[in-house]
Order: sequence, then structure tokens, then C-alpha cells
Amino acid sequence: MKQVEAASGTKYSDGSVVWWSKGEEGFLEDDSKPENSEMLAKDCQLQKNNAGSANKPGAGTISTVSGTVTYLQRVAMPPTAEIIVQLQDVSLPDAGAKIVAEETITFGQRQVPIPFVLKFDSAKIDPKHSYAVTARIFTESQLRFMNAKSYRVLTQGHPTKVDLVLVQVEPAKSPSP
Repeated sequence: MKQVEAASGTKYSDGSVVWWSKGEEGFLEDDSKPENSEMLAKDCQLQKNNAGSANKPGAGTISTVSGTVTYLQRVAMPPTAEIIVQLQDVSLPDAGAKIVAEETITFGQRQVPIPFVLKFDSAKIDPKHSYAVTARIFTESQLRFMNAKSYRVLTQGHPTKVDLVLVQVEPAKSPSP
């Protein structure tokens, strides 16, 4: 199933079966005949692990945010180039973003698009907060590409999979003698 647009909550569909969840509730529906859709499972509830311990710090399960990092310029990166991908809590506009998860990926012999998977403790995610994925590409410690827009994930109906398109950063000019 792929995530599809939903008026609220999170919705997945393969074209005939739909899983729709909001908060800790969800349902499964056969939507192969939209005029006569059939409820397969309703009133589904999130099952907490260890008798409700999912709300205790450090007791959550490992979850992931995944996707790809790419850029539109036709530029090959050297094998030593690195991508730093971060999952950030961006809820507080006046404070710096809090890093929830981070992955550093070396290009090696690959070129974009490059896949990533960020693993994090689901107990650290607050459904009232906003989260975003950022990426930066460095060559020899020099920033070359970064995202120019916000890629929201996880909460408030946002997906767990994102494809980031980065923009080229102008190189820093050396001071004139």
C-alpha cells in the first residue's frame, strides 16, 4: 500500500483496499467498488506494548522515516562526498530544531537519488509537535547542497516517506587580499 492524500489522519491504499487511521484508531475497507465499499475491519485501536508502556520514555518501539535525497543539477559527487540526513522536531519557531535522529551516508560509487532510513524511538515523538527531515551534502567539509523547503513528516497527517530535492549552495568566496 502507498500513502495517499487524506482529509485528516493517515490513509494508505493499493487501489482496492484502504487503511485509514487517525490518532490511535483506524479501519480497513474494501474500496474496489466505490459505490459499494465494504468495511473489512472497524474500530481498530492502537495496541500498546507491555500493557500501556508505549507512553513511558524509552519504552517505545523503533520506527523509521525513509526516502531519497537528490538534486536537479547534473553534477557527479566524488566517492568521499557525504549526505547528512536529520529528523528534527521543528515545533518551536524561536528555538533551534531538536535532532531526533541522524544518518550520515557516504556516496561511494553511487550517485543521486540516494536512499536513507532514519531510525528513532517512537516514544520520543509527540503527536502535537511538528517534525521535518533535512539533508545536506558536503564534499571535503564544504556544504554543496541543502534543502530549501520544509519536508514535514510523521505527525498531523504527514507521511513517513519523503523524497528530498536539494538545491545547490553557492561556494563561499575567499576574502580579497
